[in-house]
Amino acid sequence: AMKNGLEGRGTDKRPGLTVNSTFEDFQEAMHTDPWANCPRPCRQQAEAPAKAKEEEAGVHALSGAGLNWQPSGRVVAQGQWCSGSEPFSGWALRSCGNGQAMQVKVLTYNLFWWSLFGRRGGNGGSAGRLIAEAGSQQKFDVMAFQECEGVGWVLGDAGLTGEYAALTGPHALCIAYLRSSWNVLADSSENVAEDQRGDQWYGTRAAMWVRLQHVTTKQVVFFINHHGPLPVQSGGRCGGQATAFNILELIAIQAREGDVVVLTGDFNAGADSETVKQLSTRMHKVITGNAFGGVDHVLSNCQNVAGTRNLGPGGSDHDAIEAVFQL
Repeated sequence: AMKNGLEGRGTDKRPGLTVNSTFEDFQEAMHTDPWANCPRPCRQQAEAPAKAKEEEAGVHALSGAGLNWQPSGRVVAQGQWCSGSEPFSGWALRSCGNGQAMQVKVLTYNLFWWSLFGRRGGNGGSAGRLIAEAGSQQKFDVMAFQECEGVGWVLGDAGLTGEYAALTGPHALCIAYLRSSWNVLADSSENVAEDQRGDQWYGTRAAMWVRLQHVTTKQVVFFINHHGPLPVQSGGRCGGQATAFNILELIAIQAREGDVVVLTGDFNAGADSETVKQLSTRMHKVITGNAFGGVDHVLSNCQNVAGTRNLGPGGSDHDAIEAVFQL
């Protein structure tokens, strides 16, 4: 785009860019392109632009830990890189305040990429058709994908490429959001776990997050996408409690007072696992899928839920699941 100019692409697709924009400006714009797979630019003093962006948008940014994170002093798997600090007993994410009256519709979907897209070439667009049909009456605001090696392909099969911007994270994690309704305030990812060493070791596991602000109501959603460690139910190298505590600490530090927090993903952990038991004692469990004993989950600090659905597999070995929050 920098070499050939913006002509013919439609400047509305690259808002804020001009012929005088820098390489970093272009990289920032491409960061949310579903086809680009482009990381956020490594700007100097990266926190300053994010803070200025929040202030410009009218978002209150707290100093230090955003949600008053206080460890109890108990550390699980101490000495390991993925050790987790238990929060004090009274700390929880069970209130989302009094926001504007609106609904937020979310999806989480493990795409089984190596089979559905790798071996079967997308299976005639089956996953995309599932998403398009489920969003035909009410569009998804935010979607989380695991085993996602090309979010543009998925959105293209759904006929939604022009409507959604997307973020590509580590470990085949992707997030797509409705570009007409939401603006990105900040996004990043952090490793929170690791597979147990053995024949199911694929490395570290991340929690990918984004803070999105609604263009009309100014409500902020803190949305997390996580693909948990293997073996299933184990919690990985440091165990389920450590994994849960690391996710909770990430939320507490990166989210802000008043944010609607939505935690989604294929946790590789069922409802009776230590990971999910620890999370659900401090967050509301909204919906759990059926695949592999129920390892796909949506949790939130908001308990006002307008509806949930299991949407079926769409060619994957996991079901896509949705939740609609009534704020």
